[in-house]
Amino acid sequence: MDTNTFPARKKRLFTRIAFDTDAVLDLSSVRHECKLVDISLKGALVERPLPWHVSIGEPCRLLVKLAEDGTAINMAGEVVHVEAGRLGIHCTEIDLESITNLRRLVELNLADEAELHREIAAMVHLDNTNPR
Repeated sequence: MDTNTFPARKKRLFTRIAFDTDAVLDLSSVRHECKLVDISLKGALVERPLPWHVSIGEPCRLLVKLAEDGTAINMAGEVVHVEAGRLGIHCTEIDLESITNLRRLVELNLADEAELHREIAAMVHLDNTNPR
């Protein structure tokens, strides 16, 4: 088989955790109900039920409620891709409580604790090389 036939699959730096739940996405000061498809330490993918007019690079805020007691993940981000009724969001800012909740969610869904530590180290490294 010719190895040039299929491009090498790019390994993701952060594992996506499939997590089907309701979420709220604020875009241009307008709140949109949406469905979370997956989430990682550096972003999320949401389904958009309505044909929103969204631009790549548009700032946004995503709120994912994890429990009725108020446990949630609240992240600021920017839209990095729009396709087939879905929006990809890159996390640009997250508070301590939310990152703790997200870390726990990732930890519960990764079979390998070493992988979690590798992802956290990569996240810290990226944040240090891309100052705001």
